[in-house]
This record gives sequence, structure tokens and C-alpha cells, in this order.
Amino acid sequence: MKLKKKNKFSSIFDLRYLFYDFVKLTGVFPAMLYTRVKKYHYLKKKQKKLFKGPVIVICNHIDYFDVIALLTTFWFRRISFVCKKELFEPFFGKIFFHGVQSISINNKDVDIKTFKQAIDVLSRGHLLGIFPEGHVKTQEGLDKFKSGAVLLSYLTGVPIVSLYLQEQEKRHERRRVIIGRKFDVRNMIPNENASVEDFDKITKMIYDHENDLKEDLEKQLSKEY
Repeated sequence: MKLKKKNKFSSIFDLRYLFYDFVKLTGVFPAMLYTRVKKYHYLKKKQKKLFKGPVIVICNHIDYFDVIALLTTFWFRRISFVCKKELFEPFFGKIFFHGVQSISINNKDVDIKTFKQAIDVLSRGHLLGIFPEGHVKTQEGLDKFKSGAVLLSYLTGVPIVSLYLQEQEKRHERRRVIIGRKFDVRNMIPNENASVEDFDKITKMIYDHENDLKEDLEKQLSKEY
């Protein structure tokens, strides 16, 4: 499957994102003063092309403020999130989450509509945020990752970039995020007939990298204190 990308003009001046841009301008930019997200880079240097074009961004999921942290991290890009369907069920929730171009997903039974909406976001050249744990953390450390992001990357040819968000002990503390490496799933699977085992193997690789990011961030923070 080849991703049919929209032209740059239609991606920038997209009326579908009018409400999204309004929310970001009035809410996210002021939130930057509160969250004050500080970025670190796993490879010790910034990679200018890391977030050029469409990218699937995956991240650990600590709490519902993670979305705000990622929106402020990528203040310079539009990023849509895959959110559990329960958030869309209240009347105002449905209006708001559809308005900010979020994508509903049923974690128990993922349907083709979710993939089609995700592909549409990526075809417009935007970022797509996915929390591969599928829920807010339920244990110490990372929960097991679902393989949906890897499958989507394989289908579209869009790379995955892994991030790790630091867990705050106090709400007023500055949020830290470390940006990891890029995974080009299509290049990681040598044959055209990818199997479930291939997707699971790469998902485990990304999961291990996420733990590496956690350790690397802790080392960098220890040098600051």
C-alpha cells in the first residue's frame, strides 16, 4: 500500500483543522508556560529530519496530561491522537475529540475505520500520536505494547519515532521527554509477506528501546542534580 500524500498547500490550509488550530492557539500555547516540557535526544544531538513529513509518534502513557505534554512538545506540528472510544461517547466529548481530529479506537476490537482515519491523517502530512500500551499505566514500568502502530507503519511506509515521558512526582514539576530513534518498519521486514511474528518482533524491539530511553533519561537527569 502506497500512502497518497496531499499537496503541501492543502495540508497547511486545511479547513478540517480549523477548530484544532483554534484550540491549540488558545489552549496549548498558554499550556507551554505551565508544562515547560524539556526535550532530550537519545542520540545526543538533534536530528533535523526526524519529524519531517508524516510520522507515527509512540509514547508511554502515564496519565491524561500526556496529550498536553506531546502537544506542547510538537507545538510546531499538527498531531492527531488515537483515543479510546469511551472518550467520544459523551455528547460534548464527541464534539470536542472529533473537532481536534482525534481518532476513536475500540481496544477490544479494532476495526478498519480506525486504520482508514489514521491513514488519512498521515496522508495529509501530519503526525499521529499512539500510546501502544492502550491505556494509562497499570503497573510499575511499561505495560506490554500492542502491535497496531507497527502494522500501520508497515501498511503506509510511514516511520515510527519513539518518545519517553518522565513521570512527575509533583504536578508543578517541569515535564521531561526524551526523543528516541526512528524505526522504518518496511525496511526492517525483508520479505513482502509480513507475518504476525514479524510485527510482534518489531513491537518488542520498540518496547525495549522505550526502556532504553527511560534509562538514558534517568542518567541525563542524574547529571543535572
